[in-house]
Amino acid sequence: MRYKNNIFQAKDFNFIEKYINKADEQTLVIFDIDDVLITSRDEILKPYNNEFAERLEQNLESRFSEEDCLRLWSTIWLQRRNDLVEPQIIPLINKLILRKIKILSLTNSWTGSFGDIKSIEDWRIEELSRFGYNFGVCWEEQKIDIELKPKYPNRFPLFKQGILFTCGISKGQTLKYFMKKISWIPKKIIFIDDILENIYSVENYATEIGIDFLGFQYTSVKDQQIWPLNRIRAQIQFKTLENEKIWLSDAEVDKRYTT
Repeated sequence: MRYKNNIFQAKDFNFIEKYINKADEQTLVIFDIDDVLITSRDEILKPYNNEFAERLEQNLESRFSEEDCLRLWSTIWLQRRNDLVEPQIIPLINKLILRKIKILSLTNSWTGSFGDIKSIEDWRIEELSRFGYNFGVCWEEQKIDIELKPKYPNRFPLFKQGILFTCGISKGQTLKYFMKKISWIPKKIIFIDDILENIYSVENYATEIGIDFLGFQYTSVKDQQIWPLNRIRAQIQFKTLENEKIWLSDAEVDKRYTT
């Protein structure tokens, strides 16, 4: 599906890869993280179940302090099991690195401490590294503070080891500041994200300064749903989180309550 001449929707990464293979050293290739590079195994944490997940979260938030809720959410992040969305992305990225094409990960993730996570940015870097992603090798700069007004208290945008953390600020605005900071303007940007709003945001920045832009809304994960969410299982997961302070995977819930 094509939204515009330069923005496509794609659930098959082979379609995207054909365009990425045409990149050269004056191209910046940007990847979102969640539901583009990695995704949760558990159904309640999938993007197509966000509405029900938010209801379960709000139920806890109405009864627990902010500090306690942060600990609970961090427990989910630390204990959930993720999978690669598409294994072929890793060798593709490695080929881009060998061809001296810059790659960047652009995420709305926060920075700083979060519940039992001391540093979200370091945790995310380590998480991606476990799967074989290393964006830092493309950049001389390993850490750059992004001096934009924070959207949330004590959540400051940051570039670290090839990952640009926006902390909820628009991806286009954060990327614009970063590119000014490193004094580099590519001739072309290729951006893969699962959220169309983010793609338009980066497109606006590219258009503003005259960079060719190619965007892909990658919907592989969103298109995976083949049956309705098991709401009873999800409620058990959140109740166990509340009572036992652990996160049970779908498989663990099924095993615990069917044996």
